[in-house]
Amino acid sequence: MEVRRWSRAVAGLCVVATASLGLLATGVAGAADSGTQFDNLKPIKAPNPCKNDPGVSADTIKVGAIVPTSGPFALFYGDILNGIKARVAKANAENELGKRKIELVAEDDKGDTSANVTAAQKLVEDDEVFGIITNTPAGDASGDYLHQQNVPVVGWQLGLPVYGTYPNYFGMQNANTKDIKTDFTSRNADVVKALGGKKLALVGNSVANGVIFTEQVKYAADHTKGMKTVYINHDIPPGTTEYGSVADQIKQSGADSLYSALDSQGQSALISALRQANVTLKPIVIPGGYSPAVLNLPTYDDVYFGIEFKPYELTPEWHGLTEYKKWMASTVPNAPLSQLTGVGWISIETFLQGIKEAGVSCPTRKAFINNLRLVKGYTGDGFFDDNPINFAEVYNKPFTCVHYVHVENHQFVPQFDGKPFCAKQLFKDNKTLKNLQTPATTTVAPTTTTAAPQHADVSVAGAGPARPGPGHARTPRTKGTRSDSVHHQWTDRRQHHRDLGARADAHVHVVAGLQLRARCDRLRHRRLLLLPHPTERLVDRGRGAVHHSRRRPTARAHAVFRVVPPAHARDAHRATRLHRRVVGRAPRAGSHPLPRRPR
Repeated sequence: MEVRRWSRAVAGLCVVATASLGLLATGVAGAADSGTQFDNLKPIKAPNPCKNDPGVSADTIKVGAIVPTSGPFALFYGDILNGIKARVAKANAENELGKRKIELVAEDDKGDTSANVTAAQKLVEDDEVFGIITNTPAGDASGDYLHQQNVPVVGWQLGLPVYGTYPNYFGMQNANTKDIKTDFTSRNADVVKALGGKKLALVGNSVANGVIFTEQVKYAADHTKGMKTVYINHDIPPGTTEYGSVADQIKQSGADSLYSALDSQGQSALISALRQANVTLKPIVIPGGYSPAVLNLPTYDDVYFGIEFKPYELTPEWHGLTEYKKWMASTVPNAPLSQLTGVGWISIETFLQGIKEAGVSCPTRKAFINNLRLVKGYTGDGFFDDNPINFAEVYNKPFTCVHYVHVENHQFVPQFDGKPFCAKQLFKDNKTLKNLQTPATTTVAPTTTTAAPQHADVSVAGAGPARPGPGHARTPRTKGTRSDSVHHQWTDRRQHHRDLGARADAHVHVVAGLQLRARCDRLRHRRLLLLPHPTERLVDRGRGAVHHSRRRPTARAHAVFRVVPPAHARDAHRATRLHRRVVGRAPRAGSHPLPRRPR
C-alpha cells in the first residue's frame, strides 16, 4: 500500500512538471509586444492619506489561493498549499508587512475550468481578497475575469497563455507566451544532446498539450546538428499502464535517448518496460518530478529531472532555502521538501514582494501590478539568483533556462555544474527566429556534472589571456598605451566571428586548434596565443600565419591561425625568428610577421 501511494504521488508529479517544464517551458512570444508595452511605466507611490483597497484593513491583507485539493489533481497539487502556508507563517511571525498580517483564504477548483472561474469569483466578490495566488492547471479559465477586476495574480505559469496575455498576471519566476503552439525554444532537444543523446525517442499522451509538446521537441531535435528523432508517439491515452509494445518499437528504432511527457503512471510503466526489454537509453529526461518520493523507487535511477529554480542539494545553502526548511519543518512537518512545496513558497514570496513594492503603509492593487512589473534582478530570496528576473522583460518572452538533476544512488545530483541549462535556438511558426548565445556554463560533456566551456579557447601552455567567446564582455581597450596587446588589436576585427554560432566556433577551436598544439609545444618559453580566423584568407600572405599547408589531417581543420608574441617580444627580429620556428620559413620580403590593426 505504501509503495502504491508513493508511486501515485510520483506519477502525479510528472504530470504537473510536464505542463510546466515541458510543453510551455518551451514557449516564446513576440518580442515586440512586451518590448515596448512597459517602457513608459513609472512607480506609483502609496496614497497618503491611505484609502484601503479591497482586502486591505488596518491589520490584515486578505490573500486568496486557488489550488486543487480534491479530485484527481489533489494528490500532487495539494503540497503547493503547504508551501504557501509555511511562507505566510514566516511573514506573519516576523511582522514582514509591518502592522498588517496575511490572512490566507484557499479555494479548491479541482483542476476544472468551470470550478476555477467560480473559485475566482468567490474570492473576489464574496471574500474580497486583495490578490490571488493561483497554482492550478485550470488557471487560464479565470484570466479574463481577474483582468477585468484588476486583481493582481501570482502563480506557477504551468504553460498557460494567460501569463503572456494579461499584465496583472505574474509568474512566480517566469512568464509564458500567448501562442503556445507556434512559439517555442530548442531547450528540450539541446539538453538531450548535451547529455549524450543523438537518436531521440519521444513519448507523450494524446491530450492536446502532450501532442503539441512532443511535436515541438521533434522539430527542435531535427533542426539541431548531430540529432534526429527516430521515434515519436503521442497517441497514448492518459492512464495507460501497458507499454510493452512501445518499448519494443523504441528498441527497433535504434533510439539512444528518451524524452518522456507521459501522465500519471505512464512514466514508471514505460521506464520499467524499457528495462525489461533490455533497452539502454542515455539520457532519459522527464520535464519534472523533483521530489524525495522518486528516490525511493528504483525505476527512476539514472533519470534526469528538470526544475525551474536551484536544486536544494546545491551548496552553499542560500538564505531562502534555509528559511524554507525551517518554516516547513515548524508549520507543515509532514510535507516533503519537493518541487511542489517550493513552488508554493516561491509563489507567495513573489506576492509579498509585490505588496512591498506597492508600499506596506498602504498597498493598492494598481501599485502592486505597476511597481512589481518594474522590478529588476529579482531572485526569489536566492532560489534563482543565478538567473535573476526582470518582470517587464520576461512577460510574453521565452522561458529558456532550467536546472536539471540526475538520480544517482538514491540521491539527486545537480547537473551542468549546478547552473541552469539554457536553450540555444528560438523557433516561431516553424522557422528559426534566433540563435541564442547561451552562457558557457550550460554545455558539458555527458559523463560529468561539471560544466565545460562552450567556447573553448585554444592556447599554448603559458599563453596570455584567452580570446573571449560569444556572450562574454569585450575587454576595454586602453588607448594611447604600449600595453595594448595584439589580442586587443583584433577585438573589433573579430566581432563578426563571435556571431557565427556556438557549434562552428567550438569546432574551429577544438578541431583545428589541436592540430597546431603539437607543433608549438617546443615553444613553451614563448607566450603564445592562437587566434582563429576562419573567414580570413591570409594563409600565403606571410603575416605570422600558421596554417596547414604541410600537414592537413582533416578537411574540416581549415581555419587560419595567427601567432601573437607577448608585448615585450614585438621587435621585428624576434618576431621573425619566432615565425621561422613555427612555420618553418621566414616571412616573405616586405611583409610584417605581426598582425596588423583592423582598418
